[in-house]
Amino acid sequence: FFHLPNHFWVHKNHKLVVEAVNLLNNKNIKLNIVCTGNTFDYRQPDFFNEFIKLIKDKKIEKQFFILGVVPYSDVISLMKNSVSIINPSLFEGWSTTVEESKSLDKNILLSDIPVHREQNPKRGIFFDPKSASNLADKMEECFSAKSNYLYNKKNNEIKDKELKKKIINFAKNFEDIVLEASKIFKNI
Repeated sequence: FFHLPNHFWVHKNHKLVVEAVNLLNNKNIKLNIVCTGNTFDYRQPDFFNEFIKLIKDKKIEKQFFILGVVPYSDVISLMKNSVSIINPSLFEGWSTTVEESKSLDKNILLSDIPVHREQNPKRGIFFDPKSASNLADKMEECFSAKSNYLYNKKNNEIKDKELKKKIINFAKNFEDIVLEASKIFKNI
């Protein structure tokens, strides 16, 4: 499965993913999409219903698993176990999804917008955010490169250990900073 961890807001460009999945289905390539994030946008309250109607009209509703807002630990688990993460946004601030994919050493399919280029993920794969066929091609490449998927599955344990080491090192460094600061301020 591919993980699409974006709120259902118009600029997050979910409909492009629907069109890409439909194009892949036409080539007899069946892929699943797991969506997480808020399903309501006060600015466009009908958007989520429009999205649901679109996947039903395309007869691909069984390929989309919409989980809504889930605990952060579940989001990370979905990211880690996906073939790739997808961020098709038309515009963004600094994307935490990109940063999370970097820390997990995951493939991420990214709309080719300036902020995504600036974040420069090592395993980023860029696509035109207005081209469903371009995204479909990138999804097919990603899915076909089973070695990437198997690499991620095989090495999750190693990555988990590396991530734990990074977290422990960060915590130790932070603790040292706090202790040093407390000594300085203790004397003031």
